Amino acid sequence: SAGAGDFIRRNGTLYLYSDANSRLAAQDDIARRREQGMSITEVEADAVRELEPALAPIFAGGILYNDGFQLSDPQQVIMRLVDQFAQDGGEVIQDRVDRIESAGLDQVTVHLSGTSKTVHHAVIAAGAWSTRIQGPVLDRLPLDTERGYHVMFPENLSTLSRPVGLADAGLYLSPVDGGLRAAGTVELAGLDAKPDPKRLDYIEQAARRALPSLKQRGDTWLGFRPTFPDALPVISHSSKHPSVVYAFGHQHVGLTLGAVTGKLVQQMIDRETPIVDPTPYRAQRFLS
Repeated sequence: SAGAGDFIRRNGTLYLYSDANSRLAAQDDIARRREQGMSITEVEADAVRELEPALAPIFAGGILYNDGFQLSDPQQVIMRLVDQFAQDGGEVIQDRVDRIESAGLDQVTVHLSGTSKTVHHAVIAAGAWSTRIQGPVLDRLPLDTERGYHVMFPENLSTLSRPVGLADAGLYLSPVDGGLRAAGTVELAGLDAKPDPKRLDYIEQAARRALPSLKQRGDTWLGFRPTFPDALPVISHSSKHPSVVYAFGHQHVGLTLGAVTGKLVQQMIDRETPIVDPTPYRAQRFLS
């Protein structure tokens, strides 16, 4: 309904292994994915370049996730969702949330940088910054961040036809509207540490090894994946006030799980039967 379908590309996702040993080691994981209903095709080494001719002949083979798809411009998709929210009567406020306090048994007051609002429900979905919000109605949760680095190659818009994962390098090469994006690695360094330029260089080198035709490197940036110790999100009510709902900690798959998380939050607030069992995602698993 948000009219963002033109940003969806359905061409599968290719995942490649550098040698036979790494490919063999992945077989149990591949089998589990198939058991969960994923459509996966084994791709031999000679077929890799038939799918993606620009790739260097350095891979022992891989797998094709046949139903894999991507968003060519994730930011624009989010903006269209925000626009649809406003068209449906929602109010969009861009401000800093400093503190949330109780305003009775079934309301809380959200203090912004210059004003405040009292609401029946406050959903905290601020990603890696979610636990930076203060207030007596909030639990102390062990959220950290897996920092990921991104390197753009703006002149390589059509080098690949689908996302390509490099299993042994720990990164993905994705064709997006602004060119080719090479992104990955995991750095546990919180929100405040400065970016590590060595990681950007590593990503560029790995990308060039896989795609020798890459041209000049463009923009780079650092993203923050909100992560809990058990790699599961927290989707639950606060233990300190029923009007506060948590929805964060989705690590690498926040955009992927955004829609189902939103539905689950709505069902929790409206006291409907949830589409999935929310027990594994309760904040109480971290509270003594």
